Amino acid sequence: MLLLCCFRSIRAVIGLLVVVAVCGLF
Repeated sequence: MLLLCCFRSIRAVIGLLVVVAVCGLF
């Protein structure tokens, strides 16, 4: 359960970084 929570938070952070990178490119 704790591992799943950590995985979701890490995925959320990666998604946010991808959005920031895409916005930075355009």
